[in-house]
Amino acid sequence: MNKFLKVLLTILSVVLLVAAIAALLFWNNWNKNAPATASKTTFSQSTQKIGAPFHVKTTIKTPWYREVTGPLSLSTNSEVNLLDSSKISFHSIDFSGINWLLEYDLIAFKKGKIDDLKINTGLSTDKDGKQNELLFKLPEITIESRNISKKGKISMHDTLDDSIFIKKKAVVEESNQIWLWISAGFAVLCLIFWLLSNKKMKAARVIPAWEIAQKALLDLEKTHDLNDEKFFVQLSDILRQYIERRFNLPATEKTSEEFIQQVRNDSLLSDSHKRSLESFLTTADMVKFARMTADTKQKQDCLSMAGNFVRETIPQVTEEPKNV
Repeated sequence: MNKFLKVLLTILSVVLLVAAIAALLFWNNWNKNAPATASKTTFSQSTQKIGAPFHVKTTIKTPWYREVTGPLSLSTNSEVNLLDSSKISFHSIDFSGINWLLEYDLIAFKKGKIDDLKINTGLSTDKDGKQNELLFKLPEITIESRNISKKGKISMHDTLDDSIFIKKKAVVEESNQIWLWISAGFAVLCLIFWLLSNKKMKAARVIPAWEIAQKALLDLEKTHDLNDEKFFVQLSDILRQYIERRFNLPATEKTSEEFIQQVRNDSLLSDSHKRSLESFLTTADMVKFARMTADTKQKQDCLSMAGNFVRETIPQVTEEPKNV
């Protein structure tokens, strides 16, 4: 028992020491009151296509006592639009402050070089109440022409009409710095207690990817109040998440064009499955970005295709005969 008390006192001492160091660093950050800055921005690829969404990541540095609250907005250039897939999340922490990761998608309506893109995001106020937002400039990007055709009816050339796209507010993942330290300390205590008690944790059953996808498809089929765009966004997300979990292929953060190229080069899917996915993604893009309408039969056909795809790609397991 005395040995256990000594271990417990050692653990508490370590926790208190860590808390004291954190408080000292927090106080130092508060006194310095350094401004928030954008430290790094990367694009999904160096050259973008007109009319094709491209993914952007920006790292924002703030003092410990501040956070990036959003929402994100595009403050300049009417030839580029900010889509509704923005996300703000905690990235890392160091002695000088916290690094926040901003992820968002842009889409361009005119080809050429663009060097005046600026993004604005909200911040928690500094101690002087002077800075409550950050405006940062993006690196220069090059937009190239992109031709999309479907039976010769649709084409995109040098410009697009941005009125068919909708800007929505960024979805911000709120973070609390105090809970970060509390959670870390609690996790350390739980780990040490588990090592001392030497008890094995019961393994939780992992729900297979196909069961998750089949349930999501069933729920979507029962939903009757979705418009065409929301329906295809949800159906596309279900298929992408299933493929990523089932085949370990990165699918959720790729554009349709990138994903189709990846599927074509993959040997895990049959040719018929590749054709079905390509046809579905093309239809979904037409509905989401070109405002093509889809009737009930088209929606049901896409749902059936998704259900068949999931069912036909479930791993085959030989069952043992049951005793009667």
